[in-house]
Amino acid sequence: MDKMVVLSPRQKKLNFALPVTKGGRYALVLEYYTPRGSNLTKLMVDAKSPKGMTKGEATIYNCKYATPCRSVVTTEDGEVVIFRFGQSSIDVVIEVCLCPSHPFL
Repeated sequence: MDKMVVLSPRQKKLNFALPVTKGGRYALVLEYYTPRGSNLTKLMVDAKSPKGMTKGEATIYNCKYATPCRSVVTTEDGEVVIFRFGQSSIDVVIEVCLCPSHPFL
């Protein structure tokens, strides 16, 4: 994607279509900035394609650099999630986790 979006207390969820030009196995990497003084945040990521639904999470750390930071989508145990996509568009949902059990919120 060539545009930056904002997740905030007023917009906790983002839905978008992501084109896939070649089917196969993929890892999703989120590129991001954070405002100064931001806390660690956990995001829930769902990707739906004709091959099925895959879920994962990404941890967003305070990113105080001039270039964007990156976070790969993982399982709850920290393993990289492998997404299997066909050649089509996939629907991606990214949502800020407001789980009370999350130790960083």
